[in-house]
Amino acid sequence: MTKRNGKIEFYRFIFCLCILWYHAGSILRGDPALNMGIHPEFFPHGNMAVEFFFLVNGFFFARSISKKVEADESRDHLLTNKELSKEYTGFLINKYKNIFIVHLPIYLFSLLVAMFVDPLPLVDTVIRLVDNIPSLFLLQMTGWEMQGSNVIEWYLSAMLIAMAILYPICRKYYYTMTRYFIPLFGVLTFGVMWKNTGYVTGVVTWLGFVFKGSVRGIVEIGLGMTCYEIAKWLQNKYWDCKKISVLLLIAETVSFLCIITYVILTINKSYEIFIIPLMMILVISAGSGITCGSCFFDKKTVMFLGRLSFSLYLSQLSAIYLAEYFGADLRIRYQVIVATVLAFALALGTDKVGAYLKKKLC
Repeated sequence: MTKRNGKIEFYRFIFCLCILWYHAGSILRGDPALNMGIHPEFFPHGNMAVEFFFLVNGFFFARSISKKVEADESRDHLLTNKELSKEYTGFLINKYKNIFIVHLPIYLFSLLVAMFVDPLPLVDTVIRLVDNIPSLFLLQMTGWEMQGSNVIEWYLSAMLIAMAILYPICRKYYYTMTRYFIPLFGVLTFGVMWKNTGYVTGVVTWLGFVFKGSVRGIVEIGLGMTCYEIAKWLQNKYWDCKKISVLLLIAETVSFLCIITYVILTINKSYEIFIIPLMMILVISAGSGITCGSCFFDKKTVMFLGRLSFSLYLSQLSAIYLAEYFGADLRIRYQVIVATVLAFALALGTDKVGAYLKKKLC
């Protein structure tokens, strides 16, 4: 499991569309009523797709740490605490730098869009700019007020916080964390969140000492690491077993269909907790690479769409606000189409700008 995984990239793109259309629906059409019976709606639970992104990030996070742990096992001596501390800091700085380079142009553009579609007097504009400072540096999920022009980037902040906390612990106690503590902690934490708030999603719900979005990031990135260990075990043990390959593909397909069904129906939010294990099955099955037809997804187009999903995710709110502003006289369905086209255009532009900046600055 060393190269990019086409099937994971495919799911990444599909779930990014779910998030895009969830926001387009809630902003342009209004939030759907989830207590009026079960019926099809325009992606009323599309925000659940964020959980997949956390899990996938945890999967590749574990792959990176696992290589370092295996390298340690082949050494004659263990790394000193000073060497490990330097490694921790270097990892976090590199991760922050790579994300910030892509985030910055999108964030500045979203700020201009916000000022254009919702102009304020000079004093209020200055206040808006000051309020945006924590989000500019991706600090909004630390507890600072979440006053960003591109609020969807809470995900990046939560991801950085989760990795900053998990990296040193998992680096030192990798197998104990991924095979024992994280699954146990995940079950208990989801139980606490469900008991106290009634559902999994929620970003700025305050849990007494931290935002709910940060807890989601820590738990789900950790569970993604556990998914990696299970996928690696399956790959090593059942690579040539066609029966396991078929059973895994069936489980993956059923899980995906159940998730999509939930995403488009007005089922109560309390059932979100059941979507997490289904998404874990997707990540494990796709990540193992042993299911029938996995190689079908290893195409340049799929890889490109998977890579584009990051820029598409970050660009979507600006596209929706512009579609709402310029398409005020259009029917909502056409506004959604315009927002989707604009989101792809912005994502393509952002992808090129990000690639250029990485080439120059990294």
